[in-house]
Amino acid sequence: MVRSLVITFLLITLLSCSVGTRQSTPATYRSGIPLENMLPEETPGKDFHRYVNGHWQDYGLLPADQHQYDVYDELQERANDAVLQIIERAARTRYGNGTDEQKVGDLYQSYLDFKRRDRKGFSPLKPTLKRINEINSRADFAKYLAFANKVGYNPPFNLRVDIDLEDTSSYMISTWQAGLGLPNKQYYLSDEQKYRDLRREYRAHVQSMFELAGIADAELAARKVITLEMELASHHEDKPDNRNGDRLYNKFLYHNLPQIMPYFDWKEFMTDAGLRDIDGLVVPQIDYLRGLNEMLVTSELDDWKLYLTWHAIHANANNLSRSFASQHFAFYGRKLNQKRAMKRPKLRAVDVVNNVLGDIVGKTYLKEQLTVQTSRSLQQITNNQIRALSNQVDDVDWLDGDTQDIALEKLEGLTVKLGGPQVWQDYANLTIRFDDYFGNRKRAAVFNYHQQLILLNQKVDPKRWQQLPQSVRISYLPERNELVIPAGALQPPLYDFNAEQAVNYGAIGTVIADQLIASIDGAGKSFDPRGIYRPWWLDEDQREYQKLSKQVAQQYDLLALNPEHETQLHAQALLAKAQAKAAEEALAAAKLRAENPELEPELEPELEPAELDNSDVTDGGNAPEVNETEGFEQSEETESQVQEQLFLTSENDEFPSVNEASSETNDEFPSANDEFPSANLNEQTNTDLASMQPDGASGDSSLSPESDKTQQNPQQQTVATEPQFPMVNGQQTLNQSLSDINSLAVALNAYQYALSGRTSPTVDGYTGMQRFFIGYAQRWRVLYSPERQKQIQQQEDYLPLRYRVNGAVRNMDEFYPAFDITEQDQLYLESDKRVKIW
Repeated sequence: MVRSLVITFLLITLLSCSVGTRQSTPATYRSGIPLENMLPEETPGKDFHRYVNGHWQDYGLLPADQHQYDVYDELQERANDAVLQIIERAARTRYGNGTDEQKVGDLYQSYLDFKRRDRKGFSPLKPTLKRINEINSRADFAKYLAFANKVGYNPPFNLRVDIDLEDTSSYMISTWQAGLGLPNKQYYLSDEQKYRDLRREYRAHVQSMFELAGIADAELAARKVITLEMELASHHEDKPDNRNGDRLYNKFLYHNLPQIMPYFDWKEFMTDAGLRDIDGLVVPQIDYLRGLNEMLVTSELDDWKLYLTWHAIHANANNLSRSFASQHFAFYGRKLNQKRAMKRPKLRAVDVVNNVLGDIVGKTYLKEQLTVQTSRSLQQITNNQIRALSNQVDDVDWLDGDTQDIALEKLEGLTVKLGGPQVWQDYANLTIRFDDYFGNRKRAAVFNYHQQLILLNQKVDPKRWQQLPQSVRISYLPERNELVIPAGALQPPLYDFNAEQAVNYGAIGTVIADQLIASIDGAGKSFDPRGIYRPWWLDEDQREYQKLSKQVAQQYDLLALNPEHETQLHAQALLAKAQAKAAEEALAAAKLRAENPELEPELEPELEPAELDNSDVTDGGNAPEVNETEGFEQSEETESQVQEQLFLTSENDEFPSVNEASSETNDEFPSANDEFPSANLNEQTNTDLASMQPDGASGDSSLSPESDKTQQNPQQQTVATEPQFPMVNGQQTLNQSLSDINSLAVALNAYQYALSGRTSPTVDGYTGMQRFFIGYAQRWRVLYSPERQKQIQQQEDYLPLRYRVNGAVRNMDEFYPAFDITEQDQLYLESDKRVKIW
């Protein structure tokens, strides 16, 4: 838990909020802003994210069991605490055998009974290993894969039940590529050193687990497993889109399945999997199954047995003794995900109960946590978001009329699910024992598998949920055209029932808006209002959207990855503006002089070189004043002085000259290839200095680096070259930046609808508009471990969280008067450069 936050649970709703030492305002006018998290000495126009979250970021403590800790971790932590109280009440009381309470209490206790689990050791899994060792035929292999699907032992392909992409009133069953122990194929096939290192550590982990299980010649066995997985990974598709119906909806009748995998015994598999009576199986990745078929021919059966053995052990690592769980965490927790410690046992037990009996504890959680008043408040916020987005869609002129009509139809027909389900899972056929944790998990897996098969014979029930009430993520499901807002999300800092509404519209309002927008321009643009896969955007719509998106990408291309470089870029931009203005006025004077030679003595201006010392650039000083009195022409000495002052020939290396050899590397600012994507690697990036302005102002040809070659022209001024900093990759981060800008614009309009022309009160010293933007910014506070920070910085789509805030708010016109943002502020963006899509 972050120590800088003091959590108070409110009576009845148990919704929590952070409070400081300041006297709180009356509940009806509480701001909802945790003032102790803010850094009021920070200038909002310089770094709004830090202004709102700076104290929290500086003094918050990362929990030992987390590699990162953000707002959703806060929400889940509190939701888990509430669920833990429900579970422990059940565990402390004797209930009749077979009751829901008995199952919750006994499952919880069976997990925490580590002494009993340690005594059993590896023995609970031995029958499965015996079954694997007895595989001697294609039929045996197929039967085991059916069994592995039932119990969740990660076979080479999984079975999954989803809503039918062609008939959303029914369900379909499909295969899906699986069977890897590392996250995806890149971990197996990439030659990058970090992946090579991970593969070596993964092999050592497999060997250690084999040794714990008593597998003979564990080192050789581990090597054979990794070799087989690497070949399996080579057949995996790259990040397949599970909602792309054009590629995925390949339905095969039972008798046609051997066309894909002739060497696989489909008859035995379908029989043991309980699928003989279905009309067909959807195969999304046909080429993957064909590759798997080849491996069944070319790979040794004994190697497959070792592979199946490994995945049985791997799937049960946390269901056996503590030695297996510790080794599992050593690799998957520490090595792969940079986590420093395991969760406390009780919290791990909460995860288990949520996973196995989630609807039982969810029903109680919903009753205790969600009030009628909160439901009504959230429904009103959501209605205003839908109204705002509908009006904005109706107003845009770049969208075709037919496309516009479908978007509005989807928003009008959207189903909003709030709180929790009306139909709950019945666990009557699931047996839970206090002394058999391994057996409990195995029986639960088989129970869930059969519950999924039952759906194949039923129509889709709109009252069913795919999320638990105690979950915290708001989501949009395109196959159902529905927005799901679980009760767990209704906590500060996303939502505070007792706060004046501004902060809620900025926080949970933007989350809801983001999911609504996804219904029309995200995954939802491939699904019609009934949820059927049918892309409905015209090509022209796509092109117009891409034009607008390109503006966002170009805008973010001009942002430095490292905060210490932002001030320097800002000073450089101010300097470029001053020079552009001086050059424009000088050119106008020269033109007037040429047209009116008799006025030359009075009109000829004298342009003094701009004075700028190093501190002005590095410390973010304002733009230098330019003396524009008499005489524009400069001597060679003056030109040299200007060059020196602008760091073109300075001893200061921070702004290397374009004339320097390209092979030279600035040690102070290493090449972007070392850790970050370089701006000059992005073809979208304009190397014109004026285009490097943080405000995105377009440049004049007279201000390009080419002007260095035309010093003889008195109408052209020398300007500083582009600083070579690691920059944001605007194209790679486009999904994030578009999400932020669009959702903030919709939520802002929704907030204005909520006001209905009224003036929001000033609370805790902040106006309603200020609280709206602060509410948005506090969504994006996060703590990282050093290892996690380094890991995400190496990703191509890395967008620092400060830009999830700063990059979005600077595109909102209302942000500027709210915080008195001027042209001198770092976040200032000229009005014609602010992007609006919806």
